Amino acid sequence: MLCINNINIKDKKILIRVDFNIPIVNNEIVDISKIEASIVTIKYALAQNAGVILISHLGDPVNQDQKLSLQIVLPILERLLKIPVLFSNNLFNCLPVFVENNQVVLCENIRFIEAEKQNNPEFARYLASLAEIVVMDAFASAHRKHASTYGILNYAKLAVAGLLLQKEVVNLQQALINPNRPIVAIVGGAKITTKLTILKSLLRTVDYLMVGGVIANTCLLAAGYKIGKSTCDLNFLRIAKEVCSNILLPIDVLVVNKHNAVEQKDIELIDDFDCILDLGSKTVKKYIKLISIAKTILWNGPLGKYEDVRFINGTKLLAEAVSNSNGFSIIGGGDTLAVVEQLKINKFSYISTGGGAFLEFVEQHNLPMLDLLNKFIK
Repeated sequence: MLCINNINIKDKKILIRVDFNIPIVNNEIVDISKIEASIVTIKYALAQNAGVILISHLGDPVNQDQKLSLQIVLPILERLLKIPVLFSNNLFNCLPVFVENNQVVLCENIRFIEAEKQNNPEFARYLASLAEIVVMDAFASAHRKHASTYGILNYAKLAVAGLLLQKEVVNLQQALINPNRPIVAIVGGAKITTKLTILKSLLRTVDYLMVGGVIANTCLLAAGYKIGKSTCDLNFLRIAKEVCSNILLPIDVLVVNKHNAVEQKDIELIDDFDCILDLGSKTVKKYIKLISIAKTILWNGPLGKYEDVRFINGTKLLAEAVSNSNGFSIIGGGDTLAVVEQLKINKFSYISTGGGAFLEFVEQHNLPMLDLLNKFIK
């Protein structure tokens, strides 16, 4: 792909699709890492005296919920850039967005507009008309075929990757294309809609694949074990049956039992009243042994209900093992970033801003946004 530092952007008007989809709890931002990751591209553009229009989404709002207004980002953006940042609602009426050289304008949450998720071609054409150059720097949204992440590339005069997008792709390629072996993949988390299909792809690439969280519960059930009252997804049981014999399943777990007490149990002893919420010590020891010999490690998703301190230990011990590994380690996914931030563990080779995009790239070694960016290579 062409990157922003491969072309002349001096004094140009540029539109940067960033990803400011940050976690907000009780109307307060709890993690600004995505904003921080985007700053390098924005600062590069300002150093070239460019006028910068920023477009992003925040959450998945219904009826323009003002709790998800991007105005919440303004103070952080101004602090990181050390300049005032203007705010614009012009996208709502498809009006021009005015910006001077060496100035930044942040547009309101683009998902407040239905045409965005519909990938409406006229809206995409309008977005492309806002600037001389379109810069794609939202890796975490690169798997979405929306107007601002995909459709716009069909109408842009020139579109290039931002410095963050380029960095994400380079690091993921290092982990996936001719990687150092053995390769260990760790997949956990509560969301399994896409992850089970990705397990099938990972099995073609990695040497060892270990699971935890809800995805492990589903695979355990598929393998014939009882999981009691544990959360799983019966819709993906067929896929789980296809992969469960080839992946490393927990051999013991922490459960809340029928007396509402926390208990460690071997997986064969789970009864109908148990609820699995973390990995057991034998499983952790088994997983850590493989992590210690890995040359490449991919990790997406916590291994237990980390929000409850009683069930964070499995994730904590594995995070420490990955952090202390001598291999190339790359982690991604919103919950993964949240838990390592909570644990104050950050010694990884690369921390990806992507969740779904991270997993889709692992599965396909490509993303829709990247496909369209490639057409601008000269």
